[in-house]
Order: sequence, then C-alpha cells, then structure tokens
Amino acid sequence: MRRTLSAAGRVVSAPAWAAKDTDPQAAWGLFWYALFVLWGGVLGLAAWKRLRETI
Repeated sequence: MRRTLSAAGRVVSAPAWAAKDTDPQAAWGLFWYALFVLWGGVLGLAAWKRLRETI
C-alpha cells in the first residue's frame, strides 16, 4: 500500500512535515484554535448557568 501512496504523491516526508509545523503561521492557527475552544467553553458555561436559573 505504501508504494501506491508514494506513486500517487500522497506521502509527506518527515522534513516536510517538520517544516510545516515550524511555519510562523502555525502559531496563529494555535492561537485561533485556542480562542475557539475558550469561546465554546464560555458559551457552554453561560448556557448551563442559564439553564440552572430557569429550573
């Protein structure tokens, strides 16, 4: 199967994978993902608090 993926050009070499993670734009991705998770947590907490007030 590896030969098939290699022939299709879908195998990413280890140096290319490491270079992708050291890209400065990767830090922005982490920032936005963390912000999204934080926003989801706060939204869930607000919904839970609102639900507890109405019961």
